[in-house]
Order: sequence, then structure tokens, then C-alpha cells
Amino acid sequence: MDALKFLNHAHWDYRLTHEGVNIKAPTRLAAEQFARTYEECLLTTAVKLKGKVRIGWRRCKHPIELHGWMAHQSVPTPHETAETILRNDGKVFSIIKDIPVPLLKRMVAAGESELPWSIIRNTDQKIVMLNTPMSNLIATQKELATERVCSDYWRPGDWEELQDRFRLYGHFTWRYDAGLNNVTWADLETDFERFEVDGAIYGQNIIYRAEVVPMPDDVLMPV
Repeated sequence: MDALKFLNHAHWDYRLTHEGVNIKAPTRLAAEQFARTYEECLLTTAVKLKGKVRIGWRRCKHPIELHGWMAHQSVPTPHETAETILRNDGKVFSIIKDIPVPLLKRMVAAGESELPWSIIRNTDQKIVMLNTPMSNLIATQKELATERVCSDYWRPGDWEELQDRFRLYGHFTWRYDAGLNNVTWADLETDFERFEVDGAIYGQNIIYRAEVVPMPDDVLMPV
């Protein structure tokens, strides 16, 4: 039985994402057995999609991930990944010096994507990395965008709910409304993910849909 037929069984689910394929297994044991049984097929899929296959389960905090580079049995070095970034002609900007490999990989993906991406540092809620589509969407130069405190562009109650969702789910898609800049408000649909690198917590935002709407009367934007 091939992997796709297996995933059509009850209590299994899967979907394509911007990163590759997300699979939901009924239990951790089922996920581990599936990954072992179909490892070669899953790696081939990750290579073809130039992404990864992620296998999770209910209340899963650390899903199983199979990346395309695993098919070659070698992890890309920081130098190799950085070279890819340098070839993106400034499509992504970061204020972080000595970028760790996990952030480098996200930086490469952001540079290759046509969707608006940003990564926010949890300690001060500032953007530390964004790509050109995000800069264009918020109509703000990349360097200036990294100076904004992102919570200032949300309704306070919605920002608090976002933090609650991060604590509950870690990775989710949400429709909401917020400010793109000081004068523009929008209805948005965003893929949110919270992750940790070298002890620091970050939030990744990938905007799937943005529709500019009139500025609400009950919000006060930063000057």
C-alpha cells in the first residue's frame, strides 16, 4: 500500500502548505510507524516540493519532519545556505547578526516566496526579518519595518488572543483585522507559527490574504 492510500484511512488527515505537506496522525505511535514505513516516499515528496513533510498528532509539540535535504543525507552548511540568501538580490532583510541555521532556512524560504513573510522577536515584538512582498504590503521600507512594535498595529484584545493561540496551538491559520501601517487597516488571513532557536522565541507570519478596509473608529495607530 502506498503512502497516499494509507492517509485516506479514518483518523488521518493531510494538506498541502507553502512549506510542503502537513500530515495529522491519530497517535504519536502511528506517526512514528508511518514515518519509518514510508520514509523513502516521504523524502522523495519533500524533494519534489522543495520543502518538507511534517507529521503531527493531537497535542503534538514536536512533530516529525522530513526535509528534502535529508534525501542526500547531508545537512546544508551555514555557508551554503547563506550563499543562497545572498543570491536573492535583497528579497529578504534581517537585522540579526550571525544568523543560526534554522533562521537561515526560513530566510531562504521567505526569499523564494511570493507571499508576505515576517519573523517577529518575542521579547520586544519587533520584526527581525521580512521579505519584499511583506515590505510592499505594509508600504514600509524593510529597515524601517524592523523598528516597529507589532503589537501597536493590533486591537489589544486581538493581540492577547494571538498570544493565547500561540500557547495553545503553536502553529495555526487565523482571520482577523489589523493595521498594515499608520494609515492603512486590513482584513487578513495569516499562517502563524511560534518557534524557538538557541533559546530565543520567534513568531513567523505568512499572509495568505489581505484586503484593505476603512480605518475603524475605535483604534488608535502609532504616530
